[in-house]
Amino acid sequence: MQTAEDQFQFFEGVFFEMLGHDVQVSQYRLLQGGSINITVQVITNEGKYFIKYNTRNHEGMFETEAKGLELLREAKVIRIPEVMNWGRRDGQDYLVLENIEYTKPNFDYWENLGDKIAALHRQTDEHFGLNFDNYIGSLRQSNEQNDDWLTFFIEKRLNLQAGLAYYNDLISKELYEKFFRNYTRKQWGLDPSELDASVTARVPTRTNRDDRYFTDVYQAMPKHGYTRMFENLLDNPNIKIMLNCDYREI
Repeated sequence: MQTAEDQFQFFEGVFFEMLGHDVQVSQYRLLQGGSINITVQVITNEGKYFIKYNTRNHEGMFETEAKGLELLREAKVIRIPEVMNWGRRDGQDYLVLENIEYTKPNFDYWENLGDKIAALHRQTDEHFGLNFDNYIGSLRQSNEQNDDWLTFFIEKRLNLQAGLAYYNDLISKELYEKFFRNYTRKQWGLDPSELDASVTARVPTRTNRDDRYFTDVYQAMPKHGYTRMFENLLDNPNIKIMLNCDYREI
């Protein structure tokens, strides 16, 4: 187990590798994070930095995260922290980012965030995927590019998660046969034989009598039902409805 002195030496070594000269670390503060990495704000004589690090040796995790952050920065839509450096030292992988101080959200924070995320999703490309692989949590995922979204999503996302579900006995073939045979037909208009049965991993399974999809304490339904809700949404001259057609042909 590392001591406080070990931590200070680790951070100072990280900054030496990044800046090429000695940096004095005066204090560091643990921040809230996930279950994979340790996240800290480090205060030095040259300013504050954000560092995340781990000892699990996930090859290329922070390198690919740095690439992803740079892609987000290039979009110039949402403020993304600048990547200062990444590497490995003393058996620990690390990523150093610009420190962004927490501020109390304004009343219009969520509205602005929603607008910016929507704008970010309007940044498109001719292919689905990336020219490098990355991680979802601690699980490495392939981003091999494909021209077809459905193929990419099934092969590079659903199948990967489903493999874990089967491996951990979270879903069985018997359950699939009894409850989910028509799910893929309803969802994508495809026979289950055309998809990996693992897509059913996205459907919750329960061992009690709760037949709701979500388990939130408080839930609500549209007052006049979903049909009326979508009829109202689609009742707009700018929306064209096309039925009985394949999206690939549009």
